[in-house]
Amino acid sequence: MNVECAAMQRLIVKDDIGERTFDLLDSPIVIGRAPEVKLLLTDKESSRRHCQVERVDLGWKVVDLESRNGTRVNGKFVNQHLLKPGDVISIGKATMAFQDPDWKPPAVPDDISRYAATPVTAGSADVAEAAGAAAVEPPPPERPRTGHTTSVGRRSRVDSASAAHEAHTLKLVGVFVGIFLFGVVVLIVWGVVTAESPVQIAARNRIEQARKLGETDPRGAINLLSEIGNDAGGYYREAQRLIEEFKAKAEGPAASTPEEEEALRKLNDLVTEANGRAAFADRIVKAAQDFKNRFSRSAHLAHVDDIVARATKDKTMVRGSAIEAMDKQVADLLTRKEFASAWKVADETYAKYKTDLDVRPAIEKRMSEITEAENKYYSEETTRAKLLTKSNPEIAKQIYLELLSKLGNGRVDAFSTQCKTIQALLDQLK
Repeated sequence: MNVECAAMQRLIVKDDIGERTFDLLDSPIVIGRAPEVKLLLTDKESSRRHCQVERVDLGWKVVDLESRNGTRVNGKFVNQHLLKPGDVISIGKATMAFQDPDWKPPAVPDDISRYAATPVTAGSADVAEAAGAAAVEPPPPERPRTGHTTSVGRRSRVDSASAAHEAHTLKLVGVFVGIFLFGVVVLIVWGVVTAESPVQIAARNRIEQARKLGETDPRGAINLLSEIGNDAGGYYREAQRLIEEFKAKAEGPAASTPEEEEALRKLNDLVTEANGRAAFADRIVKAAQDFKNRFSRSAHLAHVDDIVARATKDKTMVRGSAIEAMDKQVADLLTRKEFASAWKVADETYAKYKTDLDVRPAIEKRMSEITEAENKYYSEETTRAKLLTKSNPEIAKQIYLELLSKLGNGRVDAFSTQCKTIQALLDQLK
């Protein structure tokens, strides 16, 4: 069928926008609220891809695309319907009247008569033959049924059903009892395995007493822990660890060595070089921890702990300032719909702090907000431009170009797909 003929079929669309004519030039034509459909509706009851009108051998038909509120033709809900002139497709408050000046009723096949039943006239040979066949082969007599046989059969079926139900119930009871007994056995075994012996209980009590005593009398705590033997299992290993800890405390700080003094000097030099900059915080913390591991009895441990605390505080303050600055800048860019610039700011901050689990969730949340705002603006602007494509293509073109600029003209990976779609729509306007 050529284009001139196809142009004779059309839909007269009436909705919130007004009344307009839509020529059925190609097939299929998807109808809905999605920006990419051919026949765009604004009715809230319309799905994004609500239905489609497509060409078939007998003309045109409408097919519902599993929409949320359904498709009606002449007031009745349909899954699909072969259209004829005057049919009205309804989606919410929007209506589309089908027109086809060249429409003709579908032709009936020539050989349809062979499917019709051939009447038999009274007195014909066929009637006689049928009557003869009926006389030769009479229907078999119906087997007589007595009330006794019927009641016995019914009773046997009821008994069978009851027996099956009882067997099923007993099976379920058996399963539940088995699960219950298994749980009891597991609890008993677990109690036996995890139960502490008297020796272990005594060792646990000694460790608790030693921890309290060690604050004031580390040597007394060592004597108490020495009474715990190998038969105490894990408590023995914990006691040996505490003995070493209390020995260091009882002996006091070790005499400073040249090696220790050199390590402390390097740590202080690193702090001076940092001068409060957060970029040095991780290096300072690592150097301080290395010092504490090498010189665990050093008289300078309190000084080293103070260095770690100040470095951590500086890092936290600088990090908080960076996140606050990002939030302020992104909020300002979103107000001006500059989505590409907002994304770049958030992405740069994310790259800087992606290994910092304390602030990364806040940055990811901000990036999600940018994407959500961009999707909403993109949908609104493409819909507005499509409605103006026929009536005012120049304004539609300006809308697409401005939207393309705000999304970065394809230079931002997060919005590259939408930029390609906008470019395709601009090519159609040409």
